[in-house]
Amino acid sequence: MNFSSHVTTEDDRLVVFLDGELDMDARAQATRVCTVSEICDVTVDLSGLSFMDCSGFGALVAARQILQGQGGSLSIRNCSSNEPARLLSLLDHCHDEIVDRTGTRCR
Repeated sequence: MNFSSHVTTEDDRLVVFLDGELDMDARAQATRVCTVSEICDVTVDLSGLSFMDCSGFGALVAARQILQGQGGSLSIRNCSSNEPARLLSLLDHCHDEIVDRTGTRCR
């Protein structure tokens, strides 16, 4: 497995940077890193991902559901020029709700 993550904050949001391959092996780690902070508004930066399958997408959906249950939100950014963008474009009708509302589209 080739997956890592690191976090920072921007304004009042937690920013999670995911790197490598987000697949079934990394799913739990990705969900956990998005949801362990006391900050419930999270932006996930996908610019470092080289691969994401449906399990990886499921990790983002699971994190979003957890955060919404805590009154927070999850958005994604920087996924327009890598392999995960292909999956997200296939799932276009599903991912619209988690696309960064500042206008960043995953295409």
